[in-house]
Amino acid sequence: YISNSDVGRYNDIVVDDNGVPHFVFYDATTTNLWYGSLDSQGYFFFEIVADTEDSGSHCSIDIDPYGRLHVSYFFLPYEDLNHMIRDGSGWHSIGETVDSSGRGKYASIAADSSGYPHFSYADEYTDNLRYARQVDDYNWSSEAIDPNSGTATHSSIAIDSYGWPHVSYYTNATNDLKYA
Repeated sequence: YISNSDVGRYNDIVVDDNGVPHFVFYDATTTNLWYGSLDSQGYFFFEIVADTEDSGSHCSIDIDPYGRLHVSYFFLPYEDLNHMIRDGSGWHSIGETVDSSGRGKYASIAADSSGYPHFSYADEYTDNLRYARQVDDYNWSSEAIDPNSGTATHSSIAIDSYGWPHVSYYTNATNDLKYA
């Protein structure tokens, strides 16, 4: 385990086809987003995904069919939902702010069979749950899932074998678990 004064908030985990766990978490002490996994000897290793101050809260991780890791996180200074990818060359951003201006807390990420990421997340300015997806290498699509959710929080997204998104979420308006 990691012992520090305030490490591990907003953690998420995914397990690859070889049974290796990959996880992300927010370190409130350094205000950075971290990634951890096991090396070939079975020891844990850790690296910073995003080292910009106040980046990494509300993070989520998934792995695509090509073995690339996708991470979503909330970047506090601009209140943006951001996306990072880890491939053979390490972690990088492709200039990908998925949504901005108070959108992106309580996000969940899932990669589809083409390797494109999909997101469910809260929009705190309009008090609704949103869905975004990457439609090609340069374009994004987003829409409201539940415009009456009253700041839907703690969403989770999964993509089925047909490419359809499924989202479960908690709505503060009625204190209910919902499915879309």
